[in-house]
Amino acid sequence: MQVRVCLRVILLLLAGSTAKAVLVQVNDPLIVGNYTYTRDGFNITRDTQSGLDWLDVTLSTGYSYKQVIEQLGDGRAFEGFHHATEAELVVLFEHAGLDIDAHTPVAPAIALLDLVGISVTSRGGGHIAGYFNDGDTNSSVGLATLIAPTRQEESYDIIIWKNSRSSSQVSSITGSWLVRDTPINVPEPAAFLMCTIGLFAAFLEDSACRRVKQSTQSYPDREEG
Repeated sequence: MQVRVCLRVILLLLAGSTAKAVLVQVNDPLIVGNYTYTRDGFNITRDTQSGLDWLDVTLSTGYSYKQVIEQLGDGRAFEGFHHATEAELVVLFEHAGLDIDAHTPVAPAIALLDLVGISVTSRGGGHIAGYFNDGDTNSSVGLATLIAPTRQEESYDIIIWKNSRSSSQVSSITGSWLVRDTPINVPEPAAFLMCTIGLFAAFLEDSACRRVKQSTQSYPDREEG
């Protein structure tokens, strides 16, 4: 009984430790985008808490909002993705450790830029800008920009504009915030680890019960004469 309780407590603790948001890099070889080279060899940032895959924004630079929509269909450059909503963007920033109101510390902002791509760099830092779905039905779309300096003592900036740009506007330094549901046939590292730990724990628990049972059968209680 003690072994069984201890194993279950350990599993609960491990499950709690993996519950927080984690952003991991993934490469999907089926995605071509605008053929822009990804400097780190990965083209997806996977949010393992929200279950969403974020395409590197640099892979859609040079496309207007409307042009990206035309490439969302089967067999197209951005198949399976959609323009992120403002709510989805806010969740991404929060899971990356960013505080939209405080603008500090800088380290999480630099880390997120390294994941989703940098369209403009300078000695003072870098930034990425992308169109998003602001929910309006007019010809203007939203624009979200993340700007991060290189010096830790400075602050980063997140700017989310609604009705900011024409849906037909093209810019070589502006892409789109594109997102999709994480494919269900792809196991997450944490989930796979937890499954493995769970199976091993079940094996240990079963083995312990068998040993206790065998010990009881080998030394039965003697009746008093």
